[in-house]
Amino acid sequence: MERNGNFVLVGVFVLISAISLLSFVFWLAKYGGDEDKYINCTTFVNESIAGLKKSSVVKIKGIDVGFVEGIFLDSNNGEQIEIRFKLEKTAPITIDSFVTLSSQGIAGVGYLDIEGGVKNQQKPQPMENGLIFIPSKPSNITLLTQKAKQISLQFETILSKSNAILSDKNIKNLEKGISNFSEFSSELKNNKGEFKKIFANSNDAIVNFNQTITKTNETLKKSDELIEETKNLASSGVEIAKEIKAINIQRFTNDTREVLQETKSVLGELKNLATESKEVVENFKNSPSDIFFKEKVIKLGPGE
Repeated sequence: MERNGNFVLVGVFVLISAISLLSFVFWLAKYGGDEDKYINCTTFVNESIAGLKKSSVVKIKGIDVGFVEGIFLDSNNGEQIEIRFKLEKTAPITIDSFVTLSSQGIAGVGYLDIEGGVKNQQKPQPMENGLIFIPSKPSNITLLTQKAKQISLQFETILSKSNAILSDKNIKNLEKGISNFSEFSSELKNNKGEFKKIFANSNDAIVNFNQTITKTNETLKKSDELIEETKNLASSGVEIAKEIKAINIQRFTNDTREVLQETKSVLGELKNLATESKEVVENFKNSPSDIFFKEKVIKLGPGE
């Protein structure tokens, strides 16, 4: 019995070894023999890689172009995961390309999907360690999860504010406000006539105020015109004064000259008159009768 058991163990071991050898040969035939046709790439992600494993495929537009070679935790940043993968040298990647995590179905097998890249754009160059770095972007599932969290937080905020608004205190204040508004409406209805008078008087006051403003504007306009006319009149007065001053000075000079000449003439005549008066007085003193009886001697002309 024991001998038969050993044979069974040996058989199982041989079977497992054969399967492992066949698997290695298969992998070597698929990937190992074509080492020269791949380039080594790496990327870093900050999200869960559930469903992704070593040997998962890498795709571009749904076509297999490589496979995952290894998955490691970043020793410098525990939140990051490094994914190393091999990519066919003929794969159309550029410096604008990026990696996203995808899966076949909601909970299917994970794979890497390379997107982006523009035709004739520059290709990425290897780093010092020989790996080509291709940046990653959050997957659609991650973006959807983040958006759902944001919406949930916003919804919680709205609920919190709604609860604060609908608190017992605010409800009582609202009821009190509605009651006060009802009372105010009743007062308005009861004093409807008074309010109409007030509105009518207000309209009249507005009309009067508008008329007053219009008249004030007209008065201001006339005042401006009067000020302008006054300025013009003052300017004209100054010019006239200057002209009058010039005319009066010239006229005064001419009149003064004429008066002086006439005065000189009158003074000459007065002098002559004074001389003649003096002679008459002297004659009267010497012979008073000559004034009445003396005959005037008429001088005869030549030959008389």
